[in-house]
Amino acid sequence: MLSRPNVSRAGRVWQYSATSENKVINRQEIYCQKGNSGAMPSWTTQRRKVRQRDGNQCQICGDTPASPYCQLQVHHIRTRAEGGADELDNLATLCDLCHAVCHWHMGPAWCGLSKSPPELHDGVMETLTCIRREFQDFLRLPPGERRKIRDELWTAWGIARHI
Repeated sequence: MLSRPNVSRAGRVWQYSATSENKVINRQEIYCQKGNSGAMPSWTTQRRKVRQRDGNQCQICGDTPASPYCQLQVHHIRTRAEGGADELDNLATLCDLCHAVCHWHMGPAWCGLSKSPPELHDGVMETLTCIRREFQDFLRLPPGERRKIRDELWTAWGIARHI
């Protein structure tokens, strides 16, 4: 039985077990952060833990799967491109709309930029940029401070926190 690791660009390490005929009989994901010799839980495990920690609720607007059209996603506060890891403190549950606002490639489509008159595009992009910056600044606060502000805002807005 031969066994060899294969590292993807995302840092996932796949361990293949193969017979002498090179037929793969077992593929197991061993997730390791780049530059970290210790193994971390898989993305699926981390995503589940984050959603559970956050009460299965968007940490910006408070949406839940019970809301119409809400799809929850897990967001990297500090992106992988910036060296952010899949650690729980670097992850937050966001609804698809709030998540789209946090990313340049998704935000304009969600905000209807393509359907707005061309003369309004600059204004829409400026507004989207301001909102994105506010979302990112909020998410980068220390977790305790972020929760305190979130709870104050949600109370003012009448949003219930799900535990």
